Amino acid sequence: MDEKTAWENFTSTGSVMDYLKYKQVQNEVSPNKSDNISAEGFYDKNRGTDTQRTECW
Repeated sequence: MDEKTAWENFTSTGSVMDYLKYKQVQNEVSPNKSDNISAEGFYDKNRGTDTQRTECW
């Protein structure tokens, strides 16, 4: 299955399984794409702010 067909299957069904198939095909076609980031890389880039208070009011 090619990437376009996998995407069309996903958009017509909305199925999580079809999306995972699409991502698998996409990764096989372009295994070194920049959007394939690890969880650790994602965490480092998207830490956000610390909203917990350390003092009581």
